[in-house]
Amino acid sequence: MWTIASRLALQGTRVWAVLLAVVTFVLIVATSSTASSRLGSALDENWRGSYDVLVVPRGQDFGAAGTDGLVDPNFVGTAGEGGISLAELDSVRDVDGVEVAAPLGMVGSLRNTSLFPALRVADDPASGVSALADDVVISLTAEVFDVRGAGERLLMRNRGVVALQRRDSADMPVDQVVASSSVTGFSTVWSSQDYFVGLGSMPEFPASIVAVDPEAEVALLGHANASFLEPLTNLPEFRGTGTTVWSARVDEEAYPAIRMELQEPGDGVARDVVPLVVRTYPPGSFVLRVTAEHASVGFSDIPTSGSGLESAIASAGAVDTLVLESDVSTALTPFGGAGLVLEWPGSPPREENVAMVLPATELRPELVGRPTYRSDPGAAGPAYRVAAQGVTDAAGRVPDRGQLQLSGGQEHVGNVQSYRDSQVVEGGGFVGAVPAPLGTFTPDEVVDPQAQAASYVPSGVYSGNLTTTAEGDEVWPNVSDQDFITGVPGAFTDLVGAGTLRGETPIDVVRVRVAGIDRYDAEAVERVESVATSIRALGLDAIVVAGSSPQAVSVYVPEYFVAEDGTTSDLGLVRQEWTTLQAAAAVEQGVSGATAALIVASTGAVMLSLTVTTLLGAVGHRRHVSILRRIGWRDDQIRRLLMWVNVPMLLIVAGVALWVVARAPVPYRAVIAAVLPLVVLVFAAAVMIPFTRPYSGRPSRGLSSLSSVGGLVWRRLRMSPSSTVLGVVGVLIAGGITFFGVIAVREALDTAGATRLAGVARSAVVWAHVGLALAGVASAVLLVTISAAIHRSQRQQQDAVARSVGYRPATMRTIQRIDDAVRVATTLAVAAAAAFAAAQVGAPLGALGAAAGMVVAVSVLQLALGQVSTRGATR
Repeated sequence: MWTIASRLALQGTRVWAVLLAVVTFVLIVATSSTASSRLGSALDENWRGSYDVLVVPRGQDFGAAGTDGLVDPNFVGTAGEGGISLAELDSVRDVDGVEVAAPLGMVGSLRNTSLFPALRVADDPASGVSALADDVVISLTAEVFDVRGAGERLLMRNRGVVALQRRDSADMPVDQVVASSSVTGFSTVWSSQDYFVGLGSMPEFPASIVAVDPEAEVALLGHANASFLEPLTNLPEFRGTGTTVWSARVDEEAYPAIRMELQEPGDGVARDVVPLVVRTYPPGSFVLRVTAEHASVGFSDIPTSGSGLESAIASAGAVDTLVLESDVSTALTPFGGAGLVLEWPGSPPREENVAMVLPATELRPELVGRPTYRSDPGAAGPAYRVAAQGVTDAAGRVPDRGQLQLSGGQEHVGNVQSYRDSQVVEGGGFVGAVPAPLGTFTPDEVVDPQAQAASYVPSGVYSGNLTTTAEGDEVWPNVSDQDFITGVPGAFTDLVGAGTLRGETPIDVVRVRVAGIDRYDAEAVERVESVATSIRALGLDAIVVAGSSPQAVSVYVPEYFVAEDGTTSDLGLVRQEWTTLQAAAAVEQGVSGATAALIVASTGAVMLSLTVTTLLGAVGHRRHVSILRRIGWRDDQIRRLLMWVNVPMLLIVAGVALWVVARAPVPYRAVIAAVLPLVVLVFAAAVMIPFTRPYSGRPSRGLSSLSSVGGLVWRRLRMSPSSTVLGVVGVLIAGGITFFGVIAVREALDTAGATRLAGVARSAVVWAHVGLALAGVASAVLLVTISAAIHRSQRQQQDAVARSVGYRPATMRTIQRIDDAVRVATTLAVAAAAAFAAAQVGAPLGALGAAAGMVVAVSVLQLALGQVSTRGATR
């Protein structure tokens, strides 16, 4: 009995199917454990940004509600409605579990005033040094350009005409020095050494002031990334003018007027001091360009007043053109003004710096709001449209047509589109307050160290998020503070200075980092949520941002360009990275779901292979049952024999499955556990099926079926149902596992999202997923190989009969080609029907393409195996 049982057990292909099941189950444990471990490591390292909870005043919308849970770059760096007091900040810091609570508040603006560029022309009759070879009439165009990034952006243009006379002696009258322009400030003055031609005034460019706690910023971002705030630490408690306490901290050479005001107020009244660290632009950011056209008008022929000067030079035409440039990047810096005086060629430098008017900087109660976005449902992926708020001048102010007419400014030159609402701070803190510039920083210093991390959450006022066009060109924010791109603040102050300017509630948001967290797990998530709940109990809103991650977003920017005739045109689509809240949970769910889907697909493929091979083997055992009955075996004896055949394999497969259930990661155990009942049913059927229909042992037809080529082909197909079934099932598994795997993984990864964190997590588990997919494909390859082996044996027997009745080798090769074509066409037809059915339920074309490719590959493999197996038989 044992000999018979061993022969039955080794008969057919079940040994290979069982071996494949065992290997696949072991592979599932290894790959699922690897996937789970790597996913956990990726989340541990990347799920937290610089802070975990964002605290805002109760009821304030910080933007995510209208943009599907995504928030725009630096969403906490612009003004809200205010409302968090210093006392409430202390209460937040007292909450159990709070490690760092770093406040931010926009508290006002600085505006540079009295910026008057000038052209200096040396003319010193005492020394005989003069830049004028003769009397000149010059048409001057003064323009200021923003040259950051690609191209130039015009900010200002002033035009006028001057007539200058070379002086032969120091006492020569200069009554005929004439200037004509409709622009305020375009005029000519002179001294004993030179002429100064005022080129009009520049816009009062704004610089927003943001309040921080410098020590909290260091704790949040690290000293190296917040060291520029050091001048705001260890400040005197006394915050008033009239002493040297504050003036001693101000650079006398850079800010002489401010230093004097701090030490000795002009009106003798002590004022509040607001300490500042102010932004400086790097050289080469802004350029003053003066175009001088020398007219061919004799000095004695021009009018003696400016009324007819412009028409006279216009009719005469230019003799030559000269272009002068100066870097005025410091002029756009608060309290700066260097570079505003250009030297006419041939003018020796003065020993002392000169200017027509000393520049000044004033505190203004102006706040900048946030852009408004709406979803763009017609675009692919996350896409939004920013709302245009109206045209402003280059300094962010709505042009006043009447004022322009008085000043002579050109109405649309330098104008930009505004995408933000402006607000005015209530209260009188700005009246009389004196700004004290204690230090400087450049935009390059205000960079978030985690800007490129998968867990990046905008820290509020720190740059690091690029805006690019569809062509990949970087888009720079303009200097109006009204652009849709959030620029770097113009200055920082401390919380005491914030209270001076904005009153009792100067804080817009508080960024909270939770203590005691070093990994991503349910306990960590619960700890963050617990801190947020405690903060909400204080009467504030707390939004959990731990686990957030940036993702690419398309933003359509309308009416961006303002032409000189006042018409606007769109910038079009730009690319930014917005923050997706709660991305870690979605990534964990999506990537784990993809792993589970592949486990289901590969396990299902292996079980289908095991089921098909076992049941086909059971059908084949009918012949053995019939023979045993004829020699006197009882049915109970035969059943025990079949149990001897099947029980060891059942125990092997079930034992390995139980081991997998015990060792696999918890989320995937249920999938393997569901296999156990199926294994028992399959092997139970293998015992019962041999008794379902007696084996007759008689062929259905004789050699008459070999009388034609078609008859021989039909006989082959009809007499080898097991190999045909295995071939069809193998192809179906190949196409099905690919199709289902692509669909399931795609949907799971869609759940994970397109964030940076999702990309990191997918990269961490990609090879584990490949291993799981290959396990399913191996099942298809096994069945195809088995099919080819069975078909080879049956074909060799039938070929021997055919040759014995006179078929020639050439005819046999033709029959084999027809046979192979029918087999492949059959499997392709079945696969095509399944693909068509899947398409009717909305399956993605990509999955269909992948399934079709796998079907073709396995069909070619099937054909190749069949050809190799019979090559020797046809020779």
